[in-house]
Amino acid sequence: MSQSIRMQAFTAEAPILTLALISEIGVSLPHQKTPAQTSQLSGLWDTGATGCAIKDSVAKAIGAQPISKVIVNGVHGPQACNQYLVNLYLPNNIRINSVPATELFDSAPFDALIGMGVIALGDFSTSTIGGKASFTFRIPSCQKQDFANYWPKDNATCACGSGYMFKNCCKKLIGK
Repeated sequence: MSQSIRMQAFTAEAPILTLALISEIGVSLPHQKTPAQTSQLSGLWDTGATGCAIKDSVAKAIGAQPISKVIVNGVHGPQACNQYLVNLYLPNNIRINSVPATELFDSAPFDALIGMGVIALGDFSTSTIGGKASFTFRIPSCQKQDFANYWPKDNATCACGSGYMFKNCCKKLIGK
């Protein structure tokens, strides 16, 4: 008897080309099934971060208590930080339960950092088409992504969405 796993996904878009991938998120204590009142938070998706982090003010707002102290190697060197256990709520009602999250300093321009501990649970991809940035995430991971082996035929419409034939569009850019 096989158990089916429900795939969930979302795509976030920015109206401009941006260097920060940010989505709305929510946070709650692990025993709660819905986000706390701080549900309209911003989360920075960071493939350079091992784990997740939340602002101290967010932890206080949901009543989170530290479960431990951990050493975090950040841009300012190693620091001892509180670690909390929280549920993360991503767009399209995606809930990731019992995520360890270290303390993020309140001076950060976002409320939480989504690191590889969450990103590695699924498939994550970014695009910059037409001067706009977007990224997409699906969980669980269900298909290997291999852009190096995906090239349209010369007589096909280019996958970039320009409407031009591939041979007259991106093929020139990539030198294939």
